[in-house]
Amino acid sequence: MGFLRTLPWLRPAALGIAALALLIWYVFWFRALEPRRGTLEWISLVDRTGFPAAQALPIRGKGWLALALAALLGAGNCLLRMDTVYLASMAYAGLSALSAAAVCGLLLQIYGQPLSALCATVLFLAAGVSSPILPAALWLFFLGMSARRLWPGLLPAVPALVLLTVCLGTGAGMLLLLPGVLALYVLCGCLRKGGSVWSIAAASLVLLLMMFAAVLGSAMLFQLPAGIDPVQALALLPSLANWTPALPLGWNGPLLLAGSAAVVLLVQAARRQDTRALLGGLLGLLCLVPLFYGIPEAAHLGCVLALGGTFAAAEPRGVRPGLLATAGVLLVCILCF
Repeated sequence: MGFLRTLPWLRPAALGIAALALLIWYVFWFRALEPRRGTLEWISLVDRTGFPAAQALPIRGKGWLALALAALLGAGNCLLRMDTVYLASMAYAGLSALSAAAVCGLLLQIYGQPLSALCATVLFLAAGVSSPILPAALWLFFLGMSARRLWPGLLPAVPALVLLTVCLGTGAGMLLLLPGVLALYVLCGCLRKGGSVWSIAAASLVLLLMMFAAVLGSAMLFQLPAGIDPVQALALLPSLANWTPALPLGWNGPLLLAGSAAVVLLVQAARRQDTRALLGGLLGLLCLVPLFYGIPEAAHLGCVLALGGTFAAAEPRGVRPGLLATAGVLLVCILCF
């Protein structure tokens, strides 16, 4: 593989093949999701009263098997990328295993399809070894957004904010991601039945204050001068938002092309009023934003969240061969890039 990467035409070829594979998959996907002839499935497209409330699906049976396989693949991916494996390397392998399990678990609780979750996780691992902090934080946020009651849903936000401040610190990366999370929380609150406007507004305000406190606390610990008090820190916070857009060096082109699946999911959400497709598409777009702040792992995660949504929607329609073929082609292209 190292010799192949020295070929000048390899990366453009990988990008072209990945784009063609995704285009074929989207055409195949839209056709697979059309109502079958001779059935009454078309009624589900007409008889819609609105988006249902967000709900985290339970992990059962094959889902636990997919989680275990994802963790093993994550550890193996980390060890195979090392030139020499020492006893201390097992700690890094464990973190990689946690990262893969967090991605797979998030996909399982959003979409509920084990094969699709595992395939998307493999694509995420192929782009490199990443920290488990960001997928774990997004998983906690999703559990909070999909909670049955509004106020208990704020509890997972506390550890999620702690993880995000550790992962992203402060500055533009944090300031770009948190408003999107807040908007998704408000959206899920509006979709929840039985919630009043005032209750949603109050809970959203509490979440906003928690986010502000997390950014301020992280800035005082890591980025602002030592010994500064909170009042002085408030005056310096705007300086943390200085941002010059720039693509990072470690981005993976074929995997980023899969981020186009977010638009496909949003089209599906509009056609069928599908809350899972709506959240998957919005999470995918949200995670793509930090790419321009030098955080490719977040963008890669957003791409697999979106692409995994298309896999999960098509899997019950009997198109597993096409799903596996698309995932296989993308895997080869990601490894070649």
